[in-house]
Amino acid sequence: MSDLKTVSVTWDQNDRPVLTVTYGDDANDGGGIKADAEEWLTALAARLTDKSAEFLGALIEVNEAREFVSFDDLASEAGVERKTIDGWNRNLGRSVKAVVRELGFLRTEQDDGTQQLFDYEWDDPNNAWKYAVPSKYRATLKQALADR
Repeated sequence: MSDLKTVSVTWDQNDRPVLTVTYGDDANDGGGIKADAEEWLTALAARLTDKSAEFLGALIEVNEAREFVSFDDLASEAGVERKTIDGWNRNLGRSVKAVVRELGFLRTEQDDGTQQLFDYEWDDPNNAWKYAVPSKYRATLKQALADR
């Protein structure tokens, strides 16, 4: 389990508080604890509802066909409204954060949120973010989703 190392509060230029949380232990000098990818992805899959697992599986399928995809495109592929995908993404973020608290970071260089699982890029012509599960995690995650 990741230990909470520090919490700091600073103030931005508009005098709003900015909270910074650091996880880690003495063995790794305060960096985030790096989790085993297979264990992490399996734990995430186990936490998901059936519908959430279905949407994540659909995202992986679309990623394999054409890499990055917008949530509008994912909604179209899944046959649901965009707001349903937005809700799924919010809930997925909560599940990801719970797995980070339990097992550590999948990718220590990323924020503690869905960035642990997704790569993303800006699609300027379409004015949209596009998302992809990195290819190195897809096979393990697909198997974990199938085994849940």
